[in-house]
Amino acid sequence: MLRMLKGIGGEGASPAEGSRRVHRAQQRDADSDSGRDERARHKHKHVRPLGSLLAAGAAREMAMDPKGAEAAYRVAVDAYPDEVLPKLYLSKAISDQIFAQGMSKEESRATAEAAVRISEEVVAAYPRMPKARMMNACNLGRLALVSGNKRKAQLVGRVRRETEEALRLVHGEEAVRAVTDAEARIHGEAADEAPSRV
Repeated sequence: MLRMLKGIGGEGASPAEGSRRVHRAQQRDADSDSGRDERARHKHKHVRPLGSLLAAGAAREMAMDPKGAEAAYRVAVDAYPDEVLPKLYLSKAISDQIFAQGMSKEESRATAEAAVRISEEVVAAYPRMPKARMMNACNLGRLALVSGNKRKAQLVGRVRRETEEALRLVHGEEAVRAVTDAEARIHGEAADEAPSRV
């Protein structure tokens, strides 16, 4: 213990002097931590409010500029990485781009898949969030539009499951059953009205 005090206070230093040097070292550490905290607070003050960043993305969407919307929402995601809405809106802005003129089917498919990856990550983290389920259903539906027939059928099933889960989370099981019954009735009526083949 005495050797440790000498090491801190310097060879031949008195215990009182060693104690003062330890105190000064601790004060320097505290000042350094305080400076880092202050710099972090100063940096945070320059981040635009989340609502403002989301509004910038929405404005680009209204202007029919999905690439601009994507860029705006990426800024929001970078500034607020723990927030959910910027990621969901980013996924939609990306999937909006599959309708751009001159985009090949392969490019459209890759773009839609990128959007689905983002929305499915949000659903995995927040499985009981209806908005996440609906956004994922939208992105899956757009991916289905640019996919082959076999995959399209699989994706349509996933769209249905996501939509039903969103409905269940908001309105309960009875609402899902009511929609299913209505669909069955509509399909039944359509089958009855279809001309029979001889």
